[in-house]
Amino acid sequence: MELVGQGRQVMVLEQYGVLDPASVADLPVIDLGEHDAYELPVPGSALVLQAGDVTVLVAAPTEDETVADVAGAFPATAPGSDMTDRLDRGWQTLVGWTDLIAQTR
Repeated sequence: MELVGQGRQVMVLEQYGVLDPASVADLPVIDLGEHDAYELPVPGSALVLQAGDVTVLVAAPTEDETVADVAGAFPATAPGSDMTDRLDRGWQTLVGWTDLIAQTR
């Protein structure tokens, strides 16, 4: 998914799975409040985090604090086991992103 607000572009990729602790052990840790993210050594801004059973990458082509804001909007806990719980979690995350975008305008 790509989010654009006030000329800022943030990309979000999600994949079911768990981060390998060894692969992120040497990366800088960013405190997002409910959970931690790991800063990737790439041009621009990129954070990877674990949100329940989903690994999330949030990136921007330039240095941008919006990446941490968007990453922080992901719930730290896993959703319930049924489809309704997953849809509710996705909806709440999108609402959080919408609020972030509206605040930057």
